[in-house]
Amino acid sequence: MSKGGGVLLYIKDTLASEEVQTLNSDHFEDSVWAKIVSQNSNIIGGVCYRSPTSTDVNNGRLLQLLDSAVNYAASAHVMILGDFNYPGIDYDNLAVAQGSKAATDFFDKTMDLFLIQNITECTRYRQGQRSSKLDYVFTDEENLVENVEYFPPLGKSDHVCGLHIIPVFTWRHRV
Repeated sequence: MSKGGGVLLYIKDTLASEEVQTLNSDHFEDSVWAKIVSQNSNIIGGVCYRSPTSTDVNNGRLLQLLDSAVNYAASAHVMILGDFNYPGIDYDNLAVAQGSKAATDFFDKTMDLFLIQNITECTRYRQGQRSSKLDYVFTDEENLVENVEYFPPLGKSDHVCGLHIIPVFTWRHRV
């Protein structure tokens, strides 16, 4: 039995949504995708988990999945959330610590796709270790996320819990 991992995507029941089977059937190990429909705009939302022990093959599938999601969302916005387990990436300074090809490839892919990373605080805290940002929220346009609230971990988790993200996509229209 493996420890940790898995994904879950909650969508408020007042929002019209549908599964994005094309992205859900991709070969990346842990992700779930849905299309959220509003009067003014649509958003393709996905949640991903990349294990710290992810294989090179699975890491490559994640990069392909990011490509597929952005291409699928051509007439909608995209929001990609998840625990990607790349502590060497520093989006604030647009840098990647040397030594991790997988982290560099992931960072380069998000830059090539013009994804904006919206998490500004550390999301993982473990006693005796340096705090880090392992969880990201990517969007395809600036200011789609108005506010992110960070809550303490639940139980034995070392990640912040319940990132409360307030998207503003319902008031915007993509041209």
